[in-house]
Amino acid sequence: MRPLSTPRRALPRSPLRRGVAALAWAGWAVSAVSAAQAAVTPTGTVSTRLAGSFAGGLGDFLLPGDEMWVGLNTAGTLAVNGGSLLRVGALELAQNGGGVVPVTGTSTLTLAGAGSKIELNGAPSGGRLGIAGWGTALMTVSGGATLDGRLNSAICATVYCGNSIAGTAGSDGTLTVTGAGSSVSLLKNFSLAGAQVNNPVLDGYTYGTPGGSARATLNVLAGATLATEGSAQLSTGSSGRGALGSETTQATVRVDGANSVWHITGSSVDTAAAGLQTATKAGATATITVSNGGTLWMDGKAGVYNAIGLSTSGGNTTMSVSGAGSTLQFSGDAGVLQVGRNGAASSGALSFSDGAAGDGIFYLSVGRDSATGTLSVDGAATQLRLNGTASAAANGTLVNAAMDIGRGGGTGTVDVRNGGLISLVSQAAGGGNVQINLGRDAASSGTLNIAGAGSTVKLSSPSFVAGGGPAEGYNPLVRVGRDTGGTGTLNITNGGLLWLDGQAVSTVADSRSTSVYIGGNNDTTNGGTGTALVSGSGSAIVMTGSDDYIGVGHGPQSQGTLTVADLASVNTTIIIVGRSGGTGLLNVDHARIGLSGQQTGNNLAGANMSVGRSGGTGTANFSNASVLTITNLGSAGASFNVGGTSTGPFGTGAVTLSGASQINVVAGPRLATVTVGRDGTGTMLVTGASSVNVGDGSVTIARLAGSTGSLTLEGNSTITAGFVGVGRVRSGSSDVDGGTAALFIDNSTVTATNLVIGSGGLLGGSGGTIVGTVTNHGTISPGHSPGTLTIDGDFTADAGSVVLLDVDDDGHDGFVTDQLAFGSTSTQSLDGMSVVFHFLGNTNPNRFLASGRFGIATFLRQLQPGGGSSALDPIAYAGVSFSASSEAYAISNFSYSAYGGASFTAAAVPEPGVGLLWLAGLAAVALLVHRRQR
Repeated sequence: MRPLSTPRRALPRSPLRRGVAALAWAGWAVSAVSAAQAAVTPTGTVSTRLAGSFAGGLGDFLLPGDEMWVGLNTAGTLAVNGGSLLRVGALELAQNGGGVVPVTGTSTLTLAGAGSKIELNGAPSGGRLGIAGWGTALMTVSGGATLDGRLNSAICATVYCGNSIAGTAGSDGTLTVTGAGSSVSLLKNFSLAGAQVNNPVLDGYTYGTPGGSARATLNVLAGATLATEGSAQLSTGSSGRGALGSETTQATVRVDGANSVWHITGSSVDTAAAGLQTATKAGATATITVSNGGTLWMDGKAGVYNAIGLSTSGGNTTMSVSGAGSTLQFSGDAGVLQVGRNGAASSGALSFSDGAAGDGIFYLSVGRDSATGTLSVDGAATQLRLNGTASAAANGTLVNAAMDIGRGGGTGTVDVRNGGLISLVSQAAGGGNVQINLGRDAASSGTLNIAGAGSTVKLSSPSFVAGGGPAEGYNPLVRVGRDTGGTGTLNITNGGLLWLDGQAVSTVADSRSTSVYIGGNNDTTNGGTGTALVSGSGSAIVMTGSDDYIGVGHGPQSQGTLTVADLASVNTTIIIVGRSGGTGLLNVDHARIGLSGQQTGNNLAGANMSVGRSGGTGTANFSNASVLTITNLGSAGASFNVGGTSTGPFGTGAVTLSGASQINVVAGPRLATVTVGRDGTGTMLVTGASSVNVGDGSVTIARLAGSTGSLTLEGNSTITAGFVGVGRVRSGSSDVDGGTAALFIDNSTVTATNLVIGSGGLLGGSGGTIVGTVTNHGTISPGHSPGTLTIDGDFTADAGSVVLLDVDDDGHDGFVTDQLAFGSTSTQSLDGMSVVFHFLGNTNPNRFLASGRFGIATFLRQLQPGGGSSALDPIAYAGVSFSASSEAYAISNFSYSAYGGASFTAAAVPEPGVGLLWLAGLAAVALLVHRRQR
């Protein structure tokens, strides 16, 4: 309220009184009035602008258009009770009347009792209601009494009809509305705690204490109602030309008790939206408590944003909503809730607990535009629902609910714990995805923690159009580390749940994906850094509905990490780790991932996991008895892909299974696949009794020409498949060459109907066993300098194929050699095969020849049913060619036969021999990868 420059002189008073005539009561003293009688009772300094000193009395007092001051320079008190009516243009408590100091003492106004009423109907220059203009004032409305500040509202379209509590530095004001039926209704703006200070030279009057503080308290209690219009402002900080900048403001609001309501609507006299802004400058603090069934109700106006901003532009706000029935309620159009915005000094905190609720919100931001924000939803039955929309009139386009945690350089943290729930629900088909973004925009940081059994964040979209189509709605979307320079963190622990339920129907023409991006945004926009942890029994990411997808490191410059640990689980249809220039890391530690179903949109893919595709780089680690199950019995099959896919060619992927972990791919006949290096580069290590099982499906290493793939099994690990291709791919009823591939089997087993080594493929390993038919178009190199490889099945060597057999000096006047062993029932077709004896290091070929062991039976044996082994029939080698090489000796005039053995000349050379350059070109990459893995 603006101060009075000069109080007007008291004029004769002619109030209109209803009920009993004034003269009948003229002899009564004020002190003798019974509490049961209707009376307006002043004490101390109470006056009006037009009538001067106000004496009050019994009955009603109608002073329309006049201003009343309770406490003008000195304290005053006014009581309205017993059903009395006081009508004035404006009402001000503790107002400076041209002095240079605050009003002394405490000014009070009590309005009590059913039927007791104060009406405000004027158009004063300083607003309609002012509590503590410059001083200390208390106003209480109780017992069913009413203050109605909305009379004659039309005049407020052109003049200021605002209301304030503690509007200046050096003021302290309190408004309490308490009791069922008690109410206060006000027009236009409502301001609490504003540290205004005027400069007497520049402004012509003194108002406010330089360097002082303003404190405002608002209580809505025990079933009472406060109704305000337009913008409400809590703690607006220092202002005015006399301010030093060190002034502080503090606003405290309490809405407590069942049916206690602060109802904020859009303005009825102009276009102003419903709004509540708190702590709008540095040095400003605000506290809001909604408890025990109270409600703060934002009743939005159509066609505009209707917003609550907790700390906007520099201050600090704490808001709590607690207790069953306590509610932060949004209704109407475009309900916006922002917790911490505009400036590094801004800090907002909002909490829901003990069964409280938030409802009707369209947009929620936590930590925006360099500010810091925190939000917590704590306790079973505590819910925060984002189920509003913004109309095209308000937003430019129709939009469904969304939440940003850390936006525009801000830092946001959201905690959902102890059974709390945050839900986002799509309400309109044309409103886009309901979505959550963590770390939106550069320099932003967003964290979402979902902790404890029953704690849930759920995003859901129904189907609006049966069968889908262009008018169908859109499915949910979560992005963790959305934009370049942004950082997002998602923690789901101790039984927490993130659930995306996208029921909008996806078709080829009109796809509707249900998506989680951990690091990134899309295939073309530079993405940020996202980290997600799902840990603890019952903790999960669950995706249901149409075209479910998780991308880890999806998009250029994106970096994503997903960790699933300690009996947690993730369930969706597709996971891609490292996509379209992004880098992704998946760690699964004693946990489960289940991928199931088949997409129906423009991709039509079956359940799958891809590690490194579309030029991305991916790494996946499965450890401590982790299980990945990929299931789709539909026509698109199911797959696990490392280093490119058919729809996302190229990429680099690396996968490790350890500690008895499993990958199980379940699909229709021959439709389960594992590919290591489709057209990019893939490496895979299966160790520690781990397993890969694709049923009658295929495992392919280096599927297409130009690809590179390496797969190593060790430590009693297994692969089970219908077909295993090492640089060879199954094509209909046949198979064709692929890229450069290596399969190493160390003390492990591959069981396959057919294992085929392509011309660019290498099969090696020590202590490994292949159960199934083997066809070699490439190279078999048993052992690791040296070792034994067993083929328990029929074997065919194609023309041009190679078996590389190493010989090494054991350092004790003996030798160890590679061995290729065949099962007891195995048949061999060796015509066209080349056998290369390779002497490792300084091993002397002459000594080995002299040992008598340079016979083919030393290297190739057939196991016997009762144990032991025997040499193959020499006739089997009739079409085999033999050669030898050494790293330290030059071998010349070499000849060899299965019947007569070897003949050659070997002379030591100063440098290691050239060796098998042609073989090195074939297998160097695969061997190097294998040795590094070991």
